[in-house]
Amino acid sequence: MVEHLGGGVLILRHLGTPYTSMEPGHNDQEVNRKSGIAYAAAFTLFACVAAFTGIGWLLDRWLGTGPFLLVLGLVIGAAAGFYEFVKLTAKLS
Repeated sequence: MVEHLGGGVLILRHLGTPYTSMEPGHNDQEVNRKSGIAYAAAFTLFACVAAFTGIGWLLDRWLGTGPFLLVLGLVIGAAAGFYEFVKLTAKLS
């Protein structure tokens, strides 16, 4: 149902029972499990890149090697993060 309040403002209201499942036999526990795995995979990718880049930056400052170890940390972090991302997302199927 759509209500017009004037001034171009519309309000949409839901009529009937709330929509709770996408298909018959919908399993909320399975959706929650898959959502958790997906969030963990994304967070792991981010954390690996951030951690290895930070370690590279700290080592560059300590050793005075310029951006070399920062870039190396970024590459290693991306590779490790992508590996873990693929490993975790393989559990989704």
